[in-house]
Amino acid sequence: MHTAKVADSGTRRPAAVTVHVDELLADPSHAVRVVAEAESGSRSLTLLDPIRLGTDPDLDVVALRLLTEATAGQVDLHWDLAGEPPWPLRTVLHLHPPAGAANAAGRRFAARWGERFRFGLCTYRRGPGFVALRDIRPDGARLRTVADGRWATAFETLLSTPTCPTGDAAAGRLLDELLTAGLALRLDAGRHALLPFRLRRWPIPYSAV
Repeated sequence: MHTAKVADSGTRRPAAVTVHVDELLADPSHAVRVVAEAESGSRSLTLLDPIRLGTDPDLDVVALRLLTEATAGQVDLHWDLAGEPPWPLRTVLHLHPPAGAANAAGRRFAARWGERFRFGLCTYRRGPGFVALRDIRPDGARLRTVADGRWATAFETLLSTPTCPTGDAAAGRLLDELLTAGLALRLDAGRHALLPFRLRRWPIPYSAV
């Protein structure tokens, strides 16, 4: 990971956190760490390479994890698409939008994403023994539900690993339900990604959510 020195009119601002795609692929947990570093220091985060979503399951896992974490932390994230993803816009429009893209189709997708993004469209909240899920993304069914008991445990399992554990019936059943509801993506090589981000704190004004 690299940090860039940034100054403004003689006043030093916190250095931006920057990261290459190769660094994320080499260590999937790096996505969480760089977001935490940016958030803890009130610093911006810049991806130095365009992201091509929907073609590489390993990249999809780490890129979507970074986007969900950065959106949850309301981090000032700067990134670009490499092209138009093969997914409907609704799949990702609740996540921090890209600034642009490397080609015309990607730029059109990025522009629509930026226009329709609003914080809090697809979230989960943790409580004592339960997880509350809410999906109010446009162009689809709205959902509010609570997973408790073994289903809350299964949700945490699916969050912690991109591969559903063999023999975990609850996790397998919940993943199927999340896929049907559009709250998860089935990726190649038996991978998955959960799409809601964690609503850790209410924005100001809270009525924005």
